[in-house]
Formats: sequence, C-alpha cells, structure tokens
Amino acid sequence: MRPPEDTNPSVIIQKFQSEDGEPLGTLRTLICEETGESYILWKDIQEAFMGIGHLDDWSHGSARRVLFLVDKAGELYHPLRIKSLHNAFSVVFVNICEQQAEETCRAQLEIDESSSQKNSINHDKIQGKDIKANGELMSSLNHLFDTCTYIYEHLKSATTAPRETFQYLVANSRYFYSTLAEEVERLDQAGAKAKVNGKDQTQIMEEIGDLERQVPDWDYRNICHTMVAVKETGLSNATSNFFIVLPLSLDSWDDHEPSSHQFRLYFLCENCTRGDDAALTIPQHVHLSNHPGYGLKRPQEFLQSFGDYVLRILLMIKRGYSDNLYEIPPLDTFNILWRNGPNVFRNHINNDTIEPLVNKTIAYLQELSPPKWTRQLWLSRTKSAAVKTFLDVPEGDNADGNLYRYTGDDLMVSWRCEAHAHQYVDQKSLAALRKFVHSHGGHVDTQQATLSIELATIADADQFQALLSDTKHRFDYSVKLSWRATRPYAKDLFLNIGKKSSRVMEIDGITPDIHPLGYDQYRNNLFRDEILSVTGIYVISLLNYPRPQQQTTHFWNFSIQSVLLPTPLLHGWVHLDSDINEIEELVCKAQVASDCDIAANELKVTVEKHRVPEVTAVTLFTVYGWNTVFDLEKGSIVELQSKVDACPKGVLSSGSLRTLGLHLSDLNFDQEFFRLVQINTKLQEVNISHHQNDILHNTEHIIKMWHMSASPFRLLLLDRRQDTQGQVVAELAIRGEGVNLSGNSIRDVPRRDSNPPSDHQEATANIAFLQWSCDEIGPPLSDYLASILDMATQQHPSTLTLFTLDVSQLSQEGLSAVQNILRQSQLEFLHVVCAPFDPCDPSRPLSIPQVLDSVQWSTIKSLVLSGHNIDVWIKLWTCPFFAPQLLCLQIQGTGSSLQELSQLSVRFILRLIYLTSTMTELHLANVQLQDKRDWELIVDSVDPLSLKTFSLCAVNQRQLMSVTDAAKLFDEKFPSAEKKTISGTENKDRSCSVAV
Repeated sequence: MRPPEDTNPSVIIQKFQSEDGEPLGTLRTLICEETGESYILWKDIQEAFMGIGHLDDWSHGSARRVLFLVDKAGELYHPLRIKSLHNAFSVVFVNICEQQAEETCRAQLEIDESSSQKNSINHDKIQGKDIKANGELMSSLNHLFDTCTYIYEHLKSATTAPRETFQYLVANSRYFYSTLAEEVERLDQAGAKAKVNGKDQTQIMEEIGDLERQVPDWDYRNICHTMVAVKETGLSNATSNFFIVLPLSLDSWDDHEPSSHQFRLYFLCENCTRGDDAALTIPQHVHLSNHPGYGLKRPQEFLQSFGDYVLRILLMIKRGYSDNLYEIPPLDTFNILWRNGPNVFRNHINNDTIEPLVNKTIAYLQELSPPKWTRQLWLSRTKSAAVKTFLDVPEGDNADGNLYRYTGDDLMVSWRCEAHAHQYVDQKSLAALRKFVHSHGGHVDTQQATLSIELATIADADQFQALLSDTKHRFDYSVKLSWRATRPYAKDLFLNIGKKSSRVMEIDGITPDIHPLGYDQYRNNLFRDEILSVTGIYVISLLNYPRPQQQTTHFWNFSIQSVLLPTPLLHGWVHLDSDINEIEELVCKAQVASDCDIAANELKVTVEKHRVPEVTAVTLFTVYGWNTVFDLEKGSIVELQSKVDACPKGVLSSGSLRTLGLHLSDLNFDQEFFRLVQINTKLQEVNISHHQNDILHNTEHIIKMWHMSASPFRLLLLDRRQDTQGQVVAELAIRGEGVNLSGNSIRDVPRRDSNPPSDHQEATANIAFLQWSCDEIGPPLSDYLASILDMATQQHPSTLTLFTLDVSQLSQEGLSAVQNILRQSQLEFLHVVCAPFDPCDPSRPLSIPQVLDSVQWSTIKSLVLSGHNIDVWIKLWTCPFFAPQLLCLQIQGTGSSLQELSQLSVRFILRLIYLTSTMTELHLANVQLQDKRDWELIVDSVDPLSLKTFSLCAVNQRQLMSVTDAAKLFDEKFPSAEKKTISGTENKDRSCSVAV
C-alpha cells in the first residue's frame, strides 16, 4: 500500500510491518475528542491488510496482542478502534490460500453424514466452491479461540490490576466471546464440525463458557482489591475508608413510605494484616468500630454521593474478602461484630439483626441507583472529608467513630480501633512519653496521632528522641526549639524525629545559624535540604521562617508562604493538594504569557477557597526540572528555577520574572540567557548553579551581557557538586549611582552601555561582593576575570586557597590584578603554568618576577610548576623565599621530549627542600638534569623521616631509561623502599615511579 501523501507534521502516521519485520505500509491516525489520544479505526486496518487476524506490539521486548480501546464507561468504541504506537505494529494474518483451505477444510471439517443425507445442498457446497469460505471460517474460529484464551488468561491474573486495565480486558472478552459464538453458529448452520486443538465447536464453547462464567468472580475481586489497596499517596484520609449505613429500625421501615427510611452510619476498623501477625493474640480482621454510629443529616443527598461506594462495602461484608492486606470476614460468621456487645449498639445490631439490616440496605441501594462503573472505586481524600459533613455528631463526641489514626512502618495511614492501633505500641514507654511532653507544656493526642512540644535544651531533645524510639508509635510532630542549636545537631535531631514521624512535621526555631543557606537555596523544594530530607515526610511547615511572623508549608510538589497562622492547619491543608496539582498541569501546558496569568488567578481563588489566610507566595515544584514562584499579591510569576529546555514557553516569556535560576550545563550564554533578560525587563536577581570548577569564568560572560540590559543585577552562584551540598560560592551586586547595598539589597541600577567599559578597574568598581566563598580558581584568567577576582579578594581576603597562575591571556593590567590577588590571599595550593612568552611583548619577562614575588610563601603547602618553559620561569624567580609549611613539590614538564633543568633550577629545588622540614611528596615528571651529580644532590637532600613519596616519570620508553639512574640512586639510599616500575607497554602514561 502507498503511504499517505499528506506531509503535515501534525498528522501522526502509524507504521505496520510483517511478523518478520518487513514494512507493510502506513495509515493516518485520528484524534479522539474525548481523550486527545491518536487512534486508528479497525475497519481501516482490515481494508488495508486483507486477511488480518490481529496486531502485535513488540515495543516492550515481547509480543503483546493489541486489543480494542474502551471509553470512560468501560465500553468498546463503535466503530472499533486501536490506540496508535510510536513503533510499528506487527500484522498477524489468519486467512489461508485456496489450496491450503481445501486441504485444511477436508482434513478438519468432518461432514455429518446424517446431515449431508438430509441436506445434499450443504454437502455440495462443502465439496465445491465454498471449500475456501469454510476453510476461512475454520481459520477464523481457530484465531478467535486463541484470542479468547489469551484474554481470559490475562483477566484471571488481572484481579489486582488497576480498575481501568481490568475493565479494558472485560470489554474485549465480551466482544470476542460473542464473536466466537457467532462463528460457531455459522459452522453449525453449514452442517460442519471444526477441530481446533483437537476440540470441536461444542467443546470449544463449553471451555470458553466456563471461563466467561468466572468473570463476575474475577470482577468482584478486582473491585475489592481496588477499594482496599488503592489509596492516594501522601496524607491519610479524614476517616476510615470502610463505613456502611444501615436502617435505624426494620420495625418502622415501610418500603412505600420514604419518611420511614432512616439510616445510621457506622465506621469499620481498617486493620490490615502483617507478616509477623502470628505472634499477636487478637484477631486481625476488619470489624465494626466499637461505636453506636451516627445519624445522617441529609440522608438522600448522602446516598446520592456515596450510595455506590457503600453498596460495594456492604457486598464485601456479606460475601467476605481477603488478600495479603485485609481480611473482611463473611457476614454469616458474625466476626464483623467482634468486640461489639449489645451495650454498644443498644440492642439494635446483633447476630440476629445484622444480616436482615445488611440485606435491606443492599436491596434499597440497588433499587435507588443501579451500580455504575467508575474508574475511581476508592475513597479520595476530598470525599473522605465530605463524609464527616453529613454526620450528626452528639455533643461531646467527635466524628472519628472511636477509631485511632495509625501509621505503619510502610508509612501507609489507616484508622483502627484502639486495640489494633496500639497492638504494636510499648504502653509503658507511651505513658512515659506523655508524662515528658506534658511536663514541657506540650500535648499528645493518641487518637489523631499528633504531638506538640517545646524543647529548651540539648538534654531535653536527647531524652525526647530516646522516648520516641522506645514508644514505637508514629505521630505528626510540632516541635519548637528554644535554644540556639547548631546545624549538625539540628540535622541529626530532625532526621531522628522524622524517622518516627507519620507524614507531617511542623518546626519552629529554625534560625539562620541552623539554616544559613536554607531560604535562598531550598525555598522551591525544601525536601532537598539535608536537614529536612526525611524519607516519608509529606508536609514540612516552618514557623517564623524565613522571617518572623511568617510561615512556609512545603508539600512534595509545592509550598505556600503565608503569615504565621494562630493554629496549625496541617490536616486541613491535605485537600489543597489535589487542587494545586490541577493548577500545576495548567502551568506545564502554558504556551503564552496569558496562560500564566490565568494560573495565578486560579491559585488565588484556590487558597481563598481553602481559607488559608494572607498567602503571599505559592511555589510549584515540577518533576520536569523546573519550578516557579507565584506572587499572589502581584498576580504573576516572579521567580523561575529551571533548565531552559525543560520550561514551558509561556513561563519563559511571562515578562514578570524578578528572579531567575539556571543551570550552567544547560545554558547557552550567547543566546538563551540574553533573550530571557530582554523579555523579562523586571529581572533583578540571577541564581546560577553548576557542577564544575569554572563558575567564575562564566560569571564574566554574565556580567558582560548584563551591561546590555537596563535591569539591576544581583547574582548568586551555587556549587551543586555532591560534596558541597549547594554551597553559595558568591553573591554579587552591581553598584551604580544611588545604589544602596545595606541589608543585602540593591535598588535600581542606571542603564549600562551596550558594551562593558574598556577600563576593567572602572567596571569592577561597580560590583559589590555580598558573599564570597570561592576558594578555588582554575585557568585561564582573562583581564576582566582577574579584575573581578581582585575586587572579591579585597572585600573578602583569605578566602582563596587554591590558585592556578596562567598568564597566557593577561595584559599588563591583568598582571597587576593578579599581583594584588596573590599579595592579599593566603594560598595553600599554587599551580604555576610556565608558558612561553610572546616575543612581541618584551615587558612580559620583566613583569613575571613581580607577580611571583607577590606570593605569600608562609602559607603555601603545595607548589606545582608545569609547562614548556619551567627553567626560564625559575630563572625569573629572583626573590629569596621561605616556605616552612611546604608539603608537596611537583615539577612537571610538558611536551614530547624531556625538559632539561639548569643548575639554577636544581638549586631552586634544593633550597625548597632544605628550608622546610615537612615535605612529604616530591614529584619530578618529564624533566632531565644536566649532571648526574645534580640527581645525587636532590636525593641526598631528602629527609627519610618526612618524605613519603618520591616519583620520577617520563613520557616514552626511551626517556624512561634516562631517569632510571636517578631511581637507582634513590633505591640505594633507601633499600627498604617499595619500588614500582611501569614500562611504556604496560601503561598509557609510560611512567616510572618509586615510592616510599
């Protein structure tokens, strides 16, 4: 078949291939208005590939039979359709040629002689032109039987699958079962018998019929499993997932009088089994709570909303159900009434009345509203909270049905009777915990599993942690620290508390001392903070943070910043989660700036709906690698932290951004960064994170481009390497006329020229380094970068400890800046790149000594001299120096040949060795001395008590031989030293090394 001629890129083309992988053709797909997914009509596939049986999908590594799509009601679409794939479908044919049909037909179609005698016309058809038709009919039967068997096998194992998956299989099983029955009927009308795997059509229908009759039982188990096993991730429901309604009295019930239809609601203990339950002394099944139940305020409205759900629970109770999580005993065992005596239900529910009450309610609900198929059979958190609004709660009681909130080790939350909720708890330790909390002005609520406490000292905190560990019970915690805890202690404290927490932790007392980088670094997703990254915690609320009288509550995918609330609303915030998720989906699809404005308005409406007072900002953290901050007062996005290629166009072009955070590895400075600056003219702050050591070099590009923008400039550099935990490397601000930098803030900066000033000192004079902890600078330095580093060193001396001196790109102005850097820094590691001088610049040999003489030798611990011109540089190093802390000296020549060091260089090395008594490492690589006696002098200068490593290296096999004499000298002086020689054929470095 010919591929379609339409080349519109928006049209999705589906490919088809043979079972051997040979291309067969393509078809255009259609778009479903209901779901937005692409599909192909089955009739179009049948027309394109005559004789097709079914399609196989090999995208998962093995053949999976492709079935027909179903709609939201779980029914097949009409006409039938197939969901499209990115990969090609494999077409499996079932029709056979005429010759094969005749042979197969004669072999497998046995003519019923009695039927043939009675109806010779049928016999003639079988013997004549209809042999092929009957052969194809037999082949179709064979294929249908195979397909039905395939579906029923998957149905049997899908009782624990998602509900939509099970219904998808059920709808297909009904279709293929009815189609198979029609084919069998056609064979019967033809007076023929078909053999499929040795079975005739009667046996085929009996086998498939037996499987079809098992579908209701599989369906029941799938419904039960979906209801008991599927829960929304995150916080617990407001009530037990299991509850029923029963008539208030059967004596006063009149089927024809609606006013007599009075109900009460009863919660069930949703205790689930565990692997170690054998040691427990009480039954572990689900049962009615030890509570007299609640009247319903609006019974008809309640039943319209929850009737289907209650009906399914009642059917489970009547029939019983068990799996690896729950055991719901059948009604006729009466175990559902465990620990519920007549005094609980006031003789209303007992062994004699429970079954009639259940049967009456089931019949009433089935008549009121026939069961409807739904994808969500379980109880959502929103609906769970809505149940309580219908309860008529007596004064002094609550709406929890005498159940206790329980969190297991798997962090799944359930509502259980007191006996089941506390069966794993150490009661003696729990009593001690209560006493301790109350003595510290706190509160413990075992029914809601909440605990609040104020810790005034380390001793209090240590005792609190010990009690939590002994109790073996999980709470939602509200903890206030009333002393200035150190960051390491706070980290251990919250990690230990979090391990014993349910899902929520509220903390008061986080200070800049404990969390110095917290708000700047983790404001978008606090769960990345090393202090609060506790597995299982779903909500973290920080009180009086980042500023006093403010509160920031962090969910996994969003956070809300508001005024400090007078009472905790953590449990009330649970239902905010689903609404925020819908808004996040809206932002993820934003294509234009107005889409973001709509999302901002929806956020404002949502927080007002949930009565969260005075919200100032909402942060959305997405799984796509970007997050945004909405300022609800301004009604717009004001901050973006992102990988440029992951963020929606509407967010990038919002024009309202004031803070921008980007990752260097994903950023093209020449295009993407400047485009963002141009669009967002209100931009005031940029946060750059990186995973390399070249952060300062990228700073040069950022600052230069910012001169082409009218925006103020504030730059935060974050080191994201694993061992730094997101350390702030630098915080910079451009200083212009009328700029006030007090309090780490910056006002508007006048527009800069389109190009940075030629005088680098004048340009860098406008930069203020609010923070600076960059202790490592690698090559190469430019004049502009050197001037930036000079300014940073002036404002933050002694920060820089590791410096690579590479002057290959520096002018005289840059060299002057480097002199200042070396003079003001207390370097510990210095690497000097001894590059050749430009012959056109005669001033360079005169300037280098001034730069080298600026080094503060008293702090140097490691010195590396590398490059092509080591001997020339050493000769320029005229100033005598003393490095008392030098531990490591490395002379490393580069190039294809050994560099010959003069006796002046030898004296330089000897002086360094003699003037320090702490040298532990000496490395000489790819260098050669003029005289063998020079090697002897170096070896004799080594102190065997301090030197730990002495290495000699060369770049090829021939040169390797020339340094072995030196190795022998060292071996003779230290015969006990471990010697290791690596030949050029054994190692790509072609080195020879000797080490003590």
